[in-house]
Amino acid sequence: MIQKHMLGSYTQDLPGPQILCMTGMHGNENAGIIAAQRVLKSLETIQTPYYGSITFFAGNLTALEKHQRYIDIDFNRIWSFPEKDVVPGGNSSPKSEEIELRRLLDEINPFLASSQNSMYVIDLHTSSS
Repeated sequence: MIQKHMLGSYTQDLPGPQILCMTGMHGNENAGIIAAQRVLKSLETIQTPYYGSITFFAGNLTALEKHQRYIDIDFNRIWSFPEKDVVPGGNSSPKSEEIELRRLLDEINPFLASSQNSMYVIDLHTSSS
């Protein structure tokens, strides 16, 4: 079971862009999480010069734990909601994914605020076909 949204990060403190990889946006998409674990392990093992940083985050932890695409609503479809709608208590009966998004944003926002270089976001999904 994944406890936190941040799966791991790698840097050698060399100047360069920050890469943020989102994985597990849907609970039936665990290939990105497996890939993140393998990439982080390889980077730690190989220790080749790496300019910048790469950080992996898992999205919908509740759905991932249950191996379901989503619990209440599609996690990909709620990112444009006003922040008040994803804060527990900001909406009268928040959905599981709204609570999950608030928790994810709580982990990502400090990471984004500390960025001093170019940042690239990659959203990893798993194909079901």
